[in-house]
Amino acid sequence: MAMWFFFGYIEPMDFFDKSYLTVQKQYKPKYKQRANSFALWFVSALQIGLLLLFGYFLFLFIKETRTIYLSADKAWLFFILTCLFIIIRNWLRYGGRQLKIRRAKSSATVSSGQLKFSHLLALLISVYLVSFLFISICKLN
Repeated sequence: MAMWFFFGYIEPMDFFDKSYLTVQKQYKPKYKQRANSFALWFVSALQIGLLLLFGYFLFLFIKETRTIYLSADKAWLFFILTCLFIIIRNWLRYGGRQLKIRRAKSSATVSSGQLKFSHLLALLISVYLVSFLFISICKLN
């Protein structure tokens, strides 16, 4: 179903779509022209942080089972390439026609499903703090 994304299929709104629209609405009054960019980079940073956290948990699990076939340099290269893929995918996903459809869906949904910007910012900060905390603790051991 993910391949349909590249052919114009519009998926139902998920957590990241709601996050994008929340951040965009937060910055729209102050920065009219840059609100879309802020929201795009916020959602990309959140997805990359979750990828870092998940990837490090996966690395620790594989390390404990002693089945590592990937060096640390190759793992970081894979992480960077995946980050570039996430940024490009979000740039395509939240631009143009699909953005208009997502805005229309957000205006049609009930307002109880909206997220608070302060909660999203706390989530972003906590994801990176936990990731870097685990990395620093495991490097000490």
